[in-house]
Amino acid sequence: MDNIAANLLIKRKLTPGDTVVLLSPCSIAQTLCWLAVVRAGGIITTVNPASSSVEFASIIELASPGLIIIDEALREKHIPDENHPLFSKMISIHSERENNAFISAAMLEPVPASFYWPESHAADIALMAFTSGSTGKPKMTLHSHGDIKANCESYVINTLAPQPSDIIVCTAPLSFNYGLGSLIFAPMTAGASAVLLNEVTPKTLPEIIQRFQATVLFTAPTAYRRLLKAGWPTSTLRKCISAGETLPEDLARQWHTATGLVLTDALGCTEALHIFISTREDETRPGWTGKALPGYEVAVLDESGQHLPPGMPGYLAVRGAIAERALAKSGPFAGWLITGDRTEQNNDGYFRHLGRIDNLIITRGFTLDPTEIENAILRSGVIKECMVTGEDDKEITQRIVACLVPEDATTFDLSGLRQWLATQLSYYKLPHGFHIVTALPRNGNGKLMRKRQAIAAAAPLPRRFSKQHFQPADIHQRHQFLEQHTGVSLAPLFDESLNADTLKGNIENAIGTASVPVGIAGPLHVQGQYASGGFYVPLATTEGSMVASYHRGMKLFNADNPVKTVISGENMQRSPVFCFDSLIDATAFAHWLPSQLPALQQQVSIHSRFAKLRSLDVQPLDRTVFVRFNYTTGDAAGQNMVTIVTEKLCLWLLDRCPWPYRYLLSGNFDTDKKHSALNMISGRGRRVSAEIVVPADALYRIMKTTPEQFMELYWLATKGGWLAGATSNGCHSANGIAALFIALGQDAACVAESSSMIMDCRQTPDGDLRVSITIPSLIVGTVGGGVNQPYAQAGLALLGCQGTGKANKLAEIVAATVLAGELSLACAMASHTWATAHRKHGRITPTTQAS
Repeated sequence: MDNIAANLLIKRKLTPGDTVVLLSPCSIAQTLCWLAVVRAGGIITTVNPASSSVEFASIIELASPGLIIIDEALREKHIPDENHPLFSKMISIHSERENNAFISAAMLEPVPASFYWPESHAADIALMAFTSGSTGKPKMTLHSHGDIKANCESYVINTLAPQPSDIIVCTAPLSFNYGLGSLIFAPMTAGASAVLLNEVTPKTLPEIIQRFQATVLFTAPTAYRRLLKAGWPTSTLRKCISAGETLPEDLARQWHTATGLVLTDALGCTEALHIFISTREDETRPGWTGKALPGYEVAVLDESGQHLPPGMPGYLAVRGAIAERALAKSGPFAGWLITGDRTEQNNDGYFRHLGRIDNLIITRGFTLDPTEIENAILRSGVIKECMVTGEDDKEITQRIVACLVPEDATTFDLSGLRQWLATQLSYYKLPHGFHIVTALPRNGNGKLMRKRQAIAAAAPLPRRFSKQHFQPADIHQRHQFLEQHTGVSLAPLFDESLNADTLKGNIENAIGTASVPVGIAGPLHVQGQYASGGFYVPLATTEGSMVASYHRGMKLFNADNPVKTVISGENMQRSPVFCFDSLIDATAFAHWLPSQLPALQQQVSIHSRFAKLRSLDVQPLDRTVFVRFNYTTGDAAGQNMVTIVTEKLCLWLLDRCPWPYRYLLSGNFDTDKKHSALNMISGRGRRVSAEIVVPADALYRIMKTTPEQFMELYWLATKGGWLAGATSNGCHSANGIAALFIALGQDAACVAESSSMIMDCRQTPDGDLRVSITIPSLIVGTVGGGVNQPYAQAGLALLGCQGTGKANKLAEIVAATVLAGELSLACAMASHTWATAHRKHGRITPTTQAS
């Protein structure tokens, strides 16, 4: 298969020495393309599929490729159309497909399956790689065919010694040399197998090991610690290699005790191609990384480039034929590759990795190794993983800050850890601050990103957070605080058009806005009690194909056949619970309370101009009484209104009730922002229905389906809903309601109850299709809350629903929109065009593969 791919590349004018950039998820297709380029004499550079467009463009500029092989799922992000300057160099592949189907149709030209190898030499460049960027800007490195062969002999054959029966798993992708050596060099040298998955994380690793019966594992210490904590059976594993960061001595011992397996440490770098320090299992020494592998000379040097004696830590230096192109040409380290690692050597030639040189902390005149502090923290047994860094400080140069991921965040005692560390470390090594985080920042290779500040979950917020100012200066101050503690730029959230006056009452701790794209659908033809005419409906969503679907559904309605809408009820509830000392008192209160309705209604009129108390639903339950106070709230959605008024009523009752009681303002009987059967029956918000009779010919012309096909789908889907225990038999009402709520400044959380609906479908005697929906609990408002935001006012104006007297009109438009969406999706499923629409307008994510 790689012969065919190599011939295709040559047919695309690839000549020996040309650079080819490969951008694809880890897969069989990616591996075959890698081998094909090398076989054809090209220079391959594999790019991380998670790279941003800026990073990809930077690599393209450095690599100057003759061809770019890119996965179709990533193409739109980086080479969106034929006008792109890189389009002519592009070969598109489909990595989720098997065998030769991964090559795009445009490349399927007749080529021979045999391949004539071009003349090549050991010194010819085969591989271009880029450093991970953990120490700064990524650097380009070059490696020859001879380098690959030498590394396979040095590490794979002489040290790792895999067997043909081995199945290898590595958490690093092929875009890193660590993953390349583990997933291509090692299995191909030994005739073994490799598991090729789009993403392998510490979380998914246990299941992957079991599913593929892996025998060799390459990953970072963090993953091994997680496997230990999970207690996952590792009976299939026989070789375990740790790389990517320092392997703590205690973890190596714990792994051996728990599994009986030796956890072999390894150290390498991109400039040296792969691993150059390690040992066989029978030569490992816990706490020591290993020895220099054949073909490499490794030393520990001081700042002047002089060799340090055993036991003295210094700069890790390596040289040899494989690393020759990366050796310093001048200066104190001339002739050496300085990896940036801090290391020491013992008398037996073993090296111990002590961390990165640039990670050293200088505080109060002391130069400290963070690894020592991290090991002390981990020995406490209450921390899953940690990272110690230095933060600039004007008085002491740097503060020692420890970022901690506790084993159990709910029981973690920071003061206890402080006391433990005081018994383990000298006073000047004790951390000045602690950040409790859920995860440490890592790059795609699993390395800790120490230059990026960990999230300061324990840090106090600046004063302006609590004062709730909304001017641009206040928002910028919050940005500075968060960027300082997280390393993340929040510039995309800032909107110059923000009106500080409109934010108050809608948001706290404001840092900007989350912009959601808004599309338009329509015209939507409605004939209702309150809404009449054609409307262009704004829908806010990031789901491709959704707006197009609603727009298509609206084509079934027209001025001669509009959607009929009615509103049959209105309720907004708050439901306090009253608690009594005895069952007798609770029962007496339940009988007495309805008689107080007129007086309660009078109290409501005192405290609110718009809320009207309509009725009480009283439900006694042993010594408690749950009461739903049912209101109308005018043109406001009304949740805040009824909360404030009901509090006043509870206090009023407290002074007049003959039986002493306690109360809670909500006993959850109102089921606010959640679906319930009671809301389906009694309603919450507005109860609104919409109906349309669709002529059979229009259904087929627009939707490519028939009433009979639609009815079959309806009954099958209804049965499926019964089977699943669903209380709504519609398709996707939440889509349209959420999109409208976001665009119109409604309370988006109310989608929970508002999206519950009942759908009814019938075929008329004339053979047409009658479809109706009822939404029992649609919560909308045209005054108050988020509708005052400028974007919401624009959307409401588009529908003619601004201000008072328009909430019922808005409810009918929402119901008609939902009906259009239900019809469109149901017809797409009935006509088998649903997936086609998503392929055209939505996104496709590649599937995972294994070999």
